Amino acid sequence: MIHALQGVLSALSSKLSKAQLFPQPPSLSLAPHTRFCECGTCMKVKKTRRREIVTMEVGRLSVSETLFKCGRCHTQRGSEELAHLVPRRSRYSYGVMVHVGRALFQQAKSERAVQQELREHNIEIARSEIGYLGKKFIAYLALAHQESAEAIKEFLTRQGGYILHLDGTCEGESPFLMSGLDSISGIVLRTIKIPSEKAEQISVLLKEINASMGSPLAVVSDMSTGIESAVRETLPGVPHFFCHFHFLRDIGKDLLGADYDSLRRSLKNQGLKKKLRVLAKKCKTNIDTDQTMKAALKRYILEHAAGKPVETLPAEVLAYTLALWILNAKLAAKGHGFPFDRPHLTLYERLVAVADLFAKKKTLHTKHSFLADLKDIAQRVLHDCSLERAVERLQERAEVFDRLRNAMRIATPDSNKALNDNGDAVSLRTIKEALTAFRSDKEIIERAARERAYQKMLKQLDRSWEKLFADPIIVQTSCGKRIIQPQRTNNDLERFFRALKRTFRRKSGCHSLTKTFYAILADTPLVRNLDNKEYMTLLLNGKVSLEQRFADIDAEKIRRYFTDLRADDAPFRLPAGMKKVLRLPNLPLQLVVKPHFRLAA
Repeated sequence: MIHALQGVLSALSSKLSKAQLFPQPPSLSLAPHTRFCECGTCMKVKKTRRREIVTMEVGRLSVSETLFKCGRCHTQRGSEELAHLVPRRSRYSYGVMVHVGRALFQQAKSERAVQQELREHNIEIARSEIGYLGKKFIAYLALAHQESAEAIKEFLTRQGGYILHLDGTCEGESPFLMSGLDSISGIVLRTIKIPSEKAEQISVLLKEINASMGSPLAVVSDMSTGIESAVRETLPGVPHFFCHFHFLRDIGKDLLGADYDSLRRSLKNQGLKKKLRVLAKKCKTNIDTDQTMKAALKRYILEHAAGKPVETLPAEVLAYTLALWILNAKLAAKGHGFPFDRPHLTLYERLVAVADLFAKKKTLHTKHSFLADLKDIAQRVLHDCSLERAVERLQERAEVFDRLRNAMRIATPDSNKALNDNGDAVSLRTIKEALTAFRSDKEIIERAARERAYQKMLKQLDRSWEKLFADPIIVQTSCGKRIIQPQRTNNDLERFFRALKRTFRRKSGCHSLTKTFYAILADTPLVRNLDNKEYMTLLLNGKVSLEQRFADIDAEKIRRYFTDLRADDAPFRLPAGMKKVLRLPNLPLQLVVKPHFRLAA
């Protein structure tokens, strides 16, 4: 019967493609496929009601539905076809909801773009309704995921277990979106929103995952103390390993952070970038007005691209090129971020290189004002003795940190993989030997005896030693023994969070996502699983589409989902009208107006 209704809709859709628009919404009459109740009584017609629904195939559709009622047990029954086409008490079909959900969360389209897209399907819909349908899509997906938990657990058991990767993300002062992902299958297992990364809040997520999916083979995370405590208390006996990339980043920030901040402040206080930009702008203005210099700049760019040596350059072109070279020191970065990339240190080193050029080629600045200005800018910065000492200390520590990166074979100075760097494909034994040699280096031990930064680095290395080396895990599956090697990084989750933020920025056009993270549903990351074929087989449970799968979910569960959601989001929301109160400049005086004011008991 359901297939018959789909055939009717397809026929109407073909007529629509020719006429583009029906003068009036097409009408259908639907009734239950049997008049007999489960108790054996022949049901009678209670009433006939008319509903206007919206489908992807036709657009607006007028449905006359006949309702039957049993005189003995008072059971009511409506059309099964209609129930599988559109949710109860809803106007828009499952097809429209799935289309909107996929467009918003998988294709990163804005509500305005989805509205225009649906208009081409003869569907007029408000943008606010599109946002609500997007939330319903996430709610149905979350409930389908919960109902498929047992099937997912069996799948994870067949593959030998799962490696749980834990990580959270936030924006500004927004709540944390904490997710647990299986790195073997790539399935997001569970996500929650929590106020902060405290152990008791993270434990809630771990308990839910453990209850539904069983105990993981191992846990991989960053070095958050909240996560470490939660894993130790909630999953006792489960091996817990640190992400190598996060480990290096934390050590690098501690080792280089103070001196790097000093360098950055000094360069900012001296207005270095502003002076270089002004100089570059003046040079470019002269170049643009002189065809000879313009041609010289173009020739230099072409000769450099061809690898040819440059014989002569006009002074303006030389000053312009050197100023831009200093200003764009960040282009030398590998994309790993600080402390792996140190663009301000690179900028300072380029200033030194330019000053050395002027010292060796004294004829460069004897006559031309632009080159003289560039030399003066470089010398003013380089004559700062306190800055020079900070840079020397920073370069020394950066050299030690780069040795540590090379020892761990991840995010090395010559790597071009940026934040997707999973480390070189080498055995952990090789990495352990290199780290042992680094830890026992006499020079580093001597520095640690004098400087607290090195002491802290070695202490962190000793404390994390056992959590850095994950031995292969041998498990027994139905197909025999299987060796599972936990990943060295948490990059799967990091990439996922970056993609999620790009999606929301693309949809909203805003860089800040603080309001978005307050508003989104905690289960939104489950959308990532829709690209996983194995997961979709488990989720659909024999159905051919998400629409059919969602139609099997009880509408009462959806209502409870949103009720629970409002309760969970209560800590993140201000009471109604509270914003007006908080804008009052003299609130304390209005709260305490009587001389003998007392607090209520």
